[in-house]
Amino acid sequence: MALWAKSGRSERVIRAEFDADPLAYHMSPLLDPFVIGAYRNLARQAREYGLVRNDVSIDDWFEPRYLQAALRQLGLENAWDSYDPGGKPLDKAKSP
Repeated sequence: MALWAKSGRSERVIRAEFDADPLAYHMSPLLDPFVIGAYRNLARQAREYGLVRNDVSIDDWFEPRYLQAALRQLGLENAWDSYDPGGKPLDKAKSP
């Protein structure tokens, strides 16, 4: 935590943010619908704020195949939970 506090945020604030949940929750490598939805929202906001002139499609930005292969090879397929765009946990049987 002390190392992260060097970024300018106090260690107390960082601890309050991270202590409630396991670190794996905050540091998930998954390209789940939550992450993709967040990028889709950022692209929409960039257009609304006039930062880009045209709509931005992020549909081709993510290729989860390589990540899934690495997780399978390392036996980590079930190490993290997937979340829907609203932040609710997905059923593991339906996860991407």
